[in-house]
Amino acid sequence: MDVFEAEFGAVTVTGAEGWCAQQGETSLDSRADAEKDDESDSVDTDMPPPREGTSSAGCSKSKRKRKEVDQEPYVVRNAILAEKNKIAEKMVEIMAEDRVLLQQDRKFRIDSVLEILYKLPGVIMWSPFHIGALNHLKANEGNRMAFMSFPSDDDKISYLENMIGVKMYEGL
Repeated sequence: MDVFEAEFGAVTVTGAEGWCAQQGETSLDSRADAEKDDESDSVDTDMPPPREGTSSAGCSKSKRKRKEVDQEPYVVRNAILAEKNKIAEKMVEIMAEDRVLLQQDRKFRIDSVLEILYKLPGVIMWSPFHIGALNHLKANEGNRMAFMSFPSDDDKISYLENMIGVKMYEGL
């Protein structure tokens, strides 16, 4: 255990970029030669690992480059998400417009218009006025829209009487 600690006790592994521990017999031989050669005051070949706080110019450049590379997917992702949000907003607007159109279509559908016809005061089922009004309202959407545009029941009855040429109580 003493030999192990003597050889590797001063070695610290930090995982810092650009440094790795020396391995194999050559590192042992170089350390032994350095210890034996006390008279040589030259540069020590066995450099300690760099601390985490210190960095060389190459390390900071590569770290900066890595940060830029790491940020690229996020920039692309954010751009894609922004485009999807725009598309979703357009879809919501279109759906709202469609909802309004569907409500208008529902308002002018034949069944909706006939419900209002049946609720008009004085309309007798299968009378000449009723049959003429049915045929007129079934003919096209423009007729139904015109009928629905009148605000009062009296105006709706007057419109139908003028369009079909039959008075409500005529022929009874």
